[in-house]
Amino acid sequence: MNEQEKREYLEQYKKDKAKGVPFFPDIIFKDTVVMGAIFLILLGLIIFVGVPLEERANPADASYLPRPEWYFLWIFQLLKYFPGSLEVLATAVLPVVGILALLLLPFYDRSPKRHAFHRPVASGLMSVILIGMVFLTYQSIASTPKSEAKAQLSGVALAAQQYNQNCAACHGPTVVVRTGSDLNKIIAEGLSHEGMPAWGGNFTADEISTLVSYISAPDAGTLFQQNCAACHDLNLEVPGGADELRNLITAGPQGKPHQGQNVADWGQTLSGKQVNALINFVLAPQPKKLYTFYCAGCHGSNINIPKMKESQLAGIIRQGGKHRTMPAWQGTLSDEQIAALAAYIAEPQNSANQAGKALFDDQCTTCHGDKLPADGSVETIKQTIARGGPHQTMPAWSQVLDDSQIESLVKFILTPPSGAEEGGKLFATNCVGCHGKYGEGGPNPARPGDIISPISSGDFLSTRDDETIHAIIAQGQPNLGMVPFSADNGGPLSDDQINQVVAFMRTWESKPPVIPEKAGQTPTPTIGGKEIFARACANCHGPNGEGNVGPPLNAKEFLGKYNNAEIRRIIKQGMRGSSMWAWGDLGLLSNDQIDDLVKYIRNWEPNAPSRANDWQEPNAGLGEAWEGEQFFGQFCSGCHGADGERQVSGVVLHDAQLLAGLSDKQIVHQILDGGKQMPAFHAIFSRHKANDILAYLRTWQPSYVPPTPLPTATPAPEATAAPSAAGASFAGDVLPIFEAKCKACHGAFGGWDAADYDSVTTSGQHAPVIVAGDPDASLLVQKLQGTQTDGGPMPPGSKLTDDEINTIVSWVQGGAPNN
Repeated sequence: MNEQEKREYLEQYKKDKAKGVPFFPDIIFKDTVVMGAIFLILLGLIIFVGVPLEERANPADASYLPRPEWYFLWIFQLLKYFPGSLEVLATAVLPVVGILALLLLPFYDRSPKRHAFHRPVASGLMSVILIGMVFLTYQSIASTPKSEAKAQLSGVALAAQQYNQNCAACHGPTVVVRTGSDLNKIIAEGLSHEGMPAWGGNFTADEISTLVSYISAPDAGTLFQQNCAACHDLNLEVPGGADELRNLITAGPQGKPHQGQNVADWGQTLSGKQVNALINFVLAPQPKKLYTFYCAGCHGSNINIPKMKESQLAGIIRQGGKHRTMPAWQGTLSDEQIAALAAYIAEPQNSANQAGKALFDDQCTTCHGDKLPADGSVETIKQTIARGGPHQTMPAWSQVLDDSQIESLVKFILTPPSGAEEGGKLFATNCVGCHGKYGEGGPNPARPGDIISPISSGDFLSTRDDETIHAIIAQGQPNLGMVPFSADNGGPLSDDQINQVVAFMRTWESKPPVIPEKAGQTPTPTIGGKEIFARACANCHGPNGEGNVGPPLNAKEFLGKYNNAEIRRIIKQGMRGSSMWAWGDLGLLSNDQIDDLVKYIRNWEPNAPSRANDWQEPNAGLGEAWEGEQFFGQFCSGCHGADGERQVSGVVLHDAQLLAGLSDKQIVHQILDGGKQMPAFHAIFSRHKANDILAYLRTWQPSYVPPTPLPTATPAPEATAAPSAAGASFAGDVLPIFEAKCKACHGAFGGWDAADYDSVTTSGQHAPVIVAGDPDASLLVQKLQGTQTDGGPMPPGSKLTDDEINTIVSWVQGGAPNN
């Protein structure tokens, strides 16, 4: 810049400065307007766009690709062009050169011109940099692999996948939700006393809501009419069963049979409960399908008709008309009763009309079943009830149904399913102990504090097809204390016998059982240990303790491993995750009777045979891989895949590196005792079978060499002395236990927070859970030791080790210091 240019510049600057713009309020106002606009834009983005959250971090998921935020993607992509030793150029050299160029800018760029066109070098360089950043950002996004599983699924379809992967192994295809239950809370926080894990750390709030809507089912016949009847008749069959049908429905127009067809996207238009109802309808036997499709809309799920011949009922179905004449109730019922009955029929949901409901159940269900008459005003309904008469017209079904359909429909209505009588005897022999004589349920003998839901209710039977009920009986539900009953799984029933039990249960749909009031419990009679064992134990452990569904007790290995006190504790408290009842805690056996039973079992010791196969130590060298492969296919492949290739909770079993990091003891413990997301198989596998599965898993780890087998009989472990109070450190000893065993559930859910000292000592719905200096009064210690059983002990999957419990007890005993 020469002197002339400098003078011109300074004169112009002086004139502009003389005009002036006040900093306050002019400049401040402009800044405030701009800041306010930016704030509103950010607020709108938060409300309407939000922050996309990924799944919870899972170190075991080797397929996850970490990515920076979008504004750093160009740097992330740039690093790809500087591999290996050249990486230092992108991370150190180029940034330093750029920073130095900016620092030296005032020294080498002294031009007075500001317009971009007058500064071609600087403008061109900046344009190249911006274009490069945009190009690199685009390249990074385009080269990011898509998550195929989640890109293709959404809404109900994703909920169905989540349910099948995480819930179906324990609950089966459907779940009966107890009235008044908060399903969102149950899924998020779990049910510790039922062994159900908390899923809040696995699913987002939106995913849990979608899963609730999937679980939480309408008229199946109407659904079939609306969605399927245009192309399919009631003879529709799906070769692949329930799973294949679910896939076809949720895929909608993308499903192979429906491609090119003008069908709805059922995965989005139908709720999970509707999909479930449609599956149960299509897979139901043909006569039941006919009844559901043509009759249930008026007659309800349960129809009660006077005794008549098949020819009479067939004539009524063919001819239709006003075939039922209702008597005049005037004179039989008082005016107040008729008014109450009419009010209930008009508004059945109104809680004030429950007196009318009792009258309807008592006087009307013989003809009407569970179906209320057509809606109308209270006055119209009152007149109909008072006067009676032929008040409802049925269509002439001969114009719709052929003779064979009418014949099968008549037999379905008049006769129970085949085998029901024999099934009733089998039910009385095998099922009434838990489910009651009438399927009414009651206290769960295998889970203190739990109530078994009725299986004779319409809710249970209408949401489960015969195939599902058969599978539950055959395979059991180990997490709920139900052992398998099929002969293939070590139970007493053949497939035909299970079908007879299912047929007997189906009779409850048309003729619900009358459940009498339970009389008060009678005291347990005074009997000796031998008779107690025969009544209470022989069914599972064999008449002479040789083992059956449960492990052998007449074995050197068992009697050498457990002392009398431990056997007494097992009988009293049961075994969590297995079908072993808590005989003492449930009040089924007195303390004296348990002592007699322990003495009777101990009497076997002098002559007890060795049953090493059922009391083996965890060791793959003791197992047979070919046997384990069969067991794996039967019990494990449903979740883990036929070859362990399916990812479950971020873990793929068929991974040599994963298996190398697990000891034989850890794997067998997981199989037998289960874990947070895996049921316990105590009641199904002996240790010998668990070793067979272990041996099969080790075949996926070619470098594995099994250790030398240990002796099969091990003495009862001695209790480890608790560390001294002075030596128990919260930070060094106690908090690591909480972080490893408690924080997964009690970090975000569960009321009590195990994250740090303050939350440990002050949080929880029953805070404080720790009474400094008094372990016996501390709820936390009571839960860990199992002395406080309301809601079940903690952790729900498996008890802490004695060393861990002793460490926590000694810390509390020492005043629970923050040391």
